[in-house]
Amino acid sequence: MTLGPFIVFGIAFLITFVGTLPFGPINLSVVDTSINRSFKGALEFSIAAAIVEILQSFVALHCSYLIGGLFSESLVTKIIGIIVFFSLGLIFWLKKPKSQLEETCKESKRGNYLRGFIISIVNFQAIPFWIFVLTYLEMSKMIVLNTSMPLTLVIVFLLGVLLGKFAGLALFAVIGRTLKQRIASINKMMNKIIGGFLFLIGVVQLVQLLI
Repeated sequence: MTLGPFIVFGIAFLITFVGTLPFGPINLSVVDTSINRSFKGALEFSIAAAIVEILQSFVALHCSYLIGGLFSESLVTKIIGIIVFFSLGLIFWLKKPKSQLEETCKESKRGNYLRGFIISIVNFQAIPFWIFVLTYLEMSKMIVLNTSMPLTLVIVFLLGVLLGKFAGLALFAVIGRTLKQRIASINKMMNKIIGGFLFLIGVVQLVQLLI
């Protein structure tokens, strides 16, 4: 397949956007920020996370170039690579979420950008995810994406990653804002119901007093 800027951008954007959708510490933090802080804060968090994703995907882009070279040399390296990927998959499959992620999110008071950087850097799954996807695309002979591409395509790839990550997280920010609005409307309605009920009790007692 001939690699053009639009193809590279589209693939990077699509992979990043889809990879952002499964629930994890980053998108859950975006929802939490949108509900408990502000929609703007959630977008700021998303921008920081997207910038970190650029760095992580670039590392994976370079690693996939090295791994791809190893795969093409011998059967032994292919077997080793398969074992490595299965091992990484098993580790992350059995890995339990740590409460430190939530504590870091709550304790940091230096702005949403800093929180976005911290949570994203702690999220180590991004690099293995990108290495697996890029290596799979190369091994299946679909498309080769690595640092051997022209610099222009590398930049376009990273731009696709940036916008794909931001778009995915912005979606969760919108979800958080929607939930916040519904919660606010429910609370307002409940306050009216409770207030009306209490007022009715007062009226009943007043009537009983007058009678």
